[in-house]
Amino acid sequence: MATIREIGEKKRLIGSINKITKAMELVAISKSRKALELLLQYRSFYQEIYNLVLKTISTDEEKKDYKGTYWIVFFSDLGLAGGFNSNIMRLINSKIKNEDVIYIVGNKGETLKRTNAKEIYSVISEDFMQVVEEITENVLNYHFTKNYQIKAIYTKYISQLEFVPEEISILPFQEILKNELEPKEEIPKQIEFEPSKEELFFNIVETYVQSVLVGFYREAKVSEHTSRRIAMENATNNGEDMLRELSILYNRVRQTKITQEISEIIGGAEALN
Repeated sequence: MATIREIGEKKRLIGSINKITKAMELVAISKSRKALELLLQYRSFYQEIYNLVLKTISTDEEKKDYKGTYWIVFFSDLGLAGGFNSNIMRLINSKIKNEDVIYIVGNKGETLKRTNAKEIYSVISEDFMQVVEEITENVLNYHFTKNYQIKAIYTKYISQLEFVPEEISILPFQEILKNELEPKEEIPKQIEFEPSKEELFFNIVETYVQSVLVGFYREAKVSEHTSRRIAMENATNNGEDMLRELSILYNRVRQTKITQEISEIIGGAEALN
C-alpha cells in the first residue's frame, strides 16, 4: 500500500493539473463565445451567397471528368481539443488519392504532408483570414485551368454538445446542386449581362468560393474551441474524482497508521508492567 507521503504527493500533482485544465476550460469558453458570435454574424451571409449561386449559375458547360480533387482541410493549430483533429484526419485519410491536391489549414494537419498527394500546401490556422484571397485564387486556378474538382473538409458546428466533421463540394456546381438549401427561382432566358456573362460568372464564383471558405473556417473555429472546452471540462471532472478517491485512501492509510501506533504504545506499556 502507498505511504501517506506518496498519496499526498499524488494529490498535490493532480491538484496542480486540475488548476491548469480549469484555466484552459475557462479560456476555451471565452474563445468559443467570441467565435460563435462571429459565426452567427457571418453564417446567414455565406449561406445566402451559396443560395444565390444556385439560383443564378448555369451548369451546362461544367466539365464531368476531372484529373483529381483539390481538398481544403481545416485543422487546429493546438491540441488538447478532444477528437476534433483526429476525426478530421480519419475522414480525409479515407478520401485522399495520389493525384489529389491538399491545402492544409492548421498545424495539426502536418502529418498529411507524409501522404502521396500530388501537391500539398499549408497555412497556420490563425493566418487563414490573411491569405483567404490567395487560397481562393489558387482554388480557381486548379478548377478552371488544371481541371480539378474542389472539396472542403471541416467541422460543422451544430450546438455546444454537437459538432461533426463534414465533407462538402465547392466546385463544380452540379455537385453542390445536390445540397440545395432552398428552392431555385427560374431566371428569364432572354437576359443581357453587363459586364460580359463570362466576367460576371468568374466574379460570382470568386466571391462564392471566398465566402464559403471563410464560413467553413468560422464553423471549424467554434467547433475547435467547444471541443477543447468539453475536453478540459472532462479532464477537470476526472481529476476531481481522482482527488476524492485519493482523499479517502489518504484518510484510510492515516487511520491505519494511527491505530498501529496506538497499538504499539499500548503493547509497550503492557510490556513494562
